[in-house]
Amino acid sequence: MRLRNQSRLDTRALHAFISEVAKREGYDRPGYLSGLLVRVSDSRKRHHGHASMGGVRWGASDFSFGRSMSLFVPPVLQVATFAAVISHEMAHNHGVPHRNMAPGLRYCRPLDWARDRELPVRTKGKPKPTPDDKLTHAMRMQKAAATRARRATTILKKWDRRVRLYQSKIAAGGAE
Repeated sequence: MRLRNQSRLDTRALHAFISEVAKREGYDRPGYLSGLLVRVSDSRKRHHGHASMGGVRWGASDFSFGRSMSLFVPPVLQVATFAAVISHEMAHNHGVPHRNMAPGLRYCRPLDWARDRELPVRTKGKPKPTPDDKLTHAMRMQKAAATRARRATTILKKWDRRVRLYQSKIAAGGAE
């Protein structure tokens, strides 16, 4: 499964949770999870999602799974309801339309096994630099700038010498 997580939830925990939902709800058929793209992002309102429908395609004789689903996480996450939304969208990937879903699956009623579960939130990135960190960085940049200035002076002197050399050669050649 490929997971594009743009939500506040921890990516590894989310990947494991979606795989667990697939296994517990009977959607772990061979070849399904390996080709699935799941997009997860935050929502301002409620738990919801959408998925590509699986089934037998027109002109084909074999079943094909839906290959993608999008899930939306509300500000107040209820893990059991989120698990039900994942299960609902996986049913669509397996070719089940709303009219053929059981009421609990169709209306995303919370799943009992997921009631006591929690999904961790991502930890923040790097901590804000302290004044000591900023001083160390500024001193390092100052040293690098001084080095660049010395190198520039050296290059300038080299080209000054070369210009004087060619000027003296032209002056000496013109006098002859």
